[in-house]
Amino acid sequence: MTEKNTKMTFVFNDSIIFDLEEVIFAEFAEPGAMGAAGTVNVFALQSGKLKHYSANVKDGDGVYDNIFKMLRNCAENGWLDYSYGGYGNIAFKKKDIKFERDDDKSTLIYKDGRKRHKIVTTNFGVYSSIIHDFVEQPAPLDIMKECLDKKLRPLEDADEAFIRCYIEAAEGFEKGHIRIETDLSDYNDAISLIKFNHGENVEDYKVEEYWPYGNAAIQKYRLKYVIEKIGWMKLHKFMNKFFKQKRNDFFAMLDEELGEKQKISEKFMKIRNGKYDGRDIDSLAELFKYPTIINFDKETRKTINQKIMTDVNLNAEADDVSFYLLNYFWHLFDWGFEEIEPVAWYIVDNCPIDDFNGTHTDKLFWVATHILNTHWKRLTGTKKAVFEEKIIEHFFPRVGGLWPIFHFNEFELNEKTHAYIMFESIGFIVSCDPEAWEYLPSGLRDFLMTETALHSNHPAVKHFAEKMQGKNPEDA
Repeated sequence: MTEKNTKMTFVFNDSIIFDLEEVIFAEFAEPGAMGAAGTVNVFALQSGKLKHYSANVKDGDGVYDNIFKMLRNCAENGWLDYSYGGYGNIAFKKKDIKFERDDDKSTLIYKDGRKRHKIVTTNFGVYSSIIHDFVEQPAPLDIMKECLDKKLRPLEDADEAFIRCYIEAAEGFEKGHIRIETDLSDYNDAISLIKFNHGENVEDYKVEEYWPYGNAAIQKYRLKYVIEKIGWMKLHKFMNKFFKQKRNDFFAMLDEELGEKQKISEKFMKIRNGKYDGRDIDSLAELFKYPTIINFDKETRKTINQKIMTDVNLNAEADDVSFYLLNYFWHLFDWGFEEIEPVAWYIVDNCPIDDFNGTHTDKLFWVATHILNTHWKRLTGTKKAVFEEKIIEHFFPRVGGLWPIFHFNEFELNEKTHAYIMFESIGFIVSCDPEAWEYLPSGLRDFLMTETALHSNHPAVKHFAEKMQGKNPEDA
């Protein structure tokens, strides 16, 4: 078979079904593939109708293997295009065609003259993996980025941040990120900015440093909201329309598309007061999908705190516990430190060092230490000294000895959460007053007087070495 137009017949169940030129799209999934494992699906255009044929490796009639061999042979000979769909999935399409796309339904659309034929892929993972190769971009992302980078259109900061957020999300969509994921950092940045804008006390808030993060987080929440309201495809069309027109009032145009009373530029600029509905801890994070503050009553807080320390899997439920703790942080001076302190120390002691399945255990460790550090900064005298004894007691075991402090430049941890816990724990220990070091094995004070300490990659170690050796500009 040497010519592209040579007939190749595909056979299903001993019946001649279609020829090569009729194949529009096909999917093959290995027996261990994610999704429709052990299946082969072929879409063929016959007599103006798109027909779907499927076979399963479990059928035992050889159709599954035979069809895949024929598809692979066609791809190797350049008669079909193919794309790897991830996790043991492979997709094929008719040579030199491009599909349209429906991102909201994971659907490819094949145009045959005036007819539009829909091809529903077996799962979103395959769809998102192949659209880069098989489908035209719904919006000119490169042109949009160039327009923003070169400042070709005058846009407000919030408008530009929203567009950049859209571009990042659209690119992420083709890597399987169907939803706009907002995490603990986004939540904290948004709450901080909202509170600051309303004149509330946000401790140590540095506008030039923190405002860009807060603004980006707000736009991320807005994008998430817009997609929930109108879907990806309408948003793609809107973005195309905006960049083709000469108008620069981006949010005003988006308001027209949404057709709502509240302007999108005012969305998420106030704290939303949510309600606790008695749900289990493993779904607490859902309460904070948008910038929300929840006033848990004292009895509820007591119950949740106890469950965290006795019943909760700190890996699988890291996000849920993290959002609860950060919500507590924003009530810290109303509810008090004493009732949350045992929970914070428990997490310092027990936070997993691996981020299994992307559960964000590093964020869990961060929010627990954020609460402890906020309290610590307000202490003086005897109370401060007693608290620093607790810091040594709880953080030193996470470091595992003085060796990691002395040799911080010489090792690298593969697991990001482990590396983060080590980094933070060393920072807490070294930042204590030297009197608290008496509870450590001897040697830290002497080490900080060395040249090695002055060149440590850990900023806290380097800072206190400079301070103790009289080389800190602040002490000059």
